[in-house]
Amino acid sequence: TLTTSTYALNVAGNWAGNGNTVTGSGAGVVVLNGTSQTVSGSTIFNNLTFTAPQTITFTAGTTQTLSGAFTCTGTAGNLITLASSTTSAFNLSKASGTVNCDYISISYSTAQGGATWNPGTHSTDGGNNTGWVFNTAPSITAGPSDSSSATTPTNIGSNVSFTATATDTGSDNYYLAICKTDSITANNSAAPTCATSQTWCVSSATNSASQASCSYTTLTGDAESNAWYAFVCDYHSNSLCSSSSQGTGDNGSPFKVNYIPSFTAISTSPDSAGLGSSITFSSTASDSDTDTSADTTTLYVCKSNDFTGTVCGSAGEWCHSSASASNPLYPFIALSFLIFSS
Repeated sequence: TLTTSTYALNVAGNWAGNGNTVTGSGAGVVVLNGTSQTVSGSTIFNNLTFTAPQTITFTAGTTQTLSGAFTCTGTAGNLITLASSTTSAFNLSKASGTVNCDYISISYSTAQGGATWNPGTHSTDGGNNTGWVFNTAPSITAGPSDSSSATTPTNIGSNVSFTATATDTGSDNYYLAICKTDSITANNSAAPTCATSQTWCVSSATNSASQASCSYTTLTGDAESNAWYAFVCDYHSNSLCSSSSQGTGDNGSPFKVNYIPSFTAISTSPDSAGLGSSITFSSTASDSDTDTSADTTTLYVCKSNDFTGTVCGSAGEWCHSSASASNPLYPFIALSFLIFSS
């Protein structure tokens, strides 16, 4: 038994263990900080750290057991390579918890013991590995798109619907997340999250290769033009998200919002008119929308309270104006109808 106490034991050469146990407390750790090292025999480590860049070759069939922390993270261009001395596997064992590595390349390794072994999003599966939770992000195969466009904006209070289809190489379910910024966080075995207060909507878990959808209800205070970024993230114990997409064309980002015009008064002139005389309907109205170009307003005078949003309903209309920048009006001619008896 070797005791490191609270100190770091730096080893630049090879490590030979023969069933040894390395104990310590707190920060006590064995640091393998060479550039090409061999680990032979089996050892029980308290805390173990690999520095980068380097290649560590383990004797096939041996087991390195971790009772504490295992630090195994390189950087871009500075990988940690874990390899076996033969085409048979070496073993890494930890009873519980999660091991999070990144920027490592692994081959002929068995990760075991009960812990979850995450190699990281920038790591390489060299093959013949067991127990490591390698994963790849799903990819968008159709879309994304929204139900709004410059010519058909979404009315305030109505929903904007977002759709996309994605596939996952591991056939995992996936989520469609629509964020206000180009930022997403994958959450293991859960839905992803956009940056704080930057979410338009997130779908439910969706089968790989099936279309996912989510919607956002537009609110007073939303801008007329609203950028969005779509991500797809898998439901996985080591979840990953795709890069963002803003779609293409008129149904890509941004989505457009249409505000209801302001309508404050309606009047007729004159108040009464004889048959064949003209009655003019006048309104005080304006529209605040200016995105792309200023909106115009049209006055519809219906015979019943049944306006559909584009035309009067089945009861018909008395008249409607032409499009106007503000305060539309329309003259109406009172007609006479004569009934004859035979």
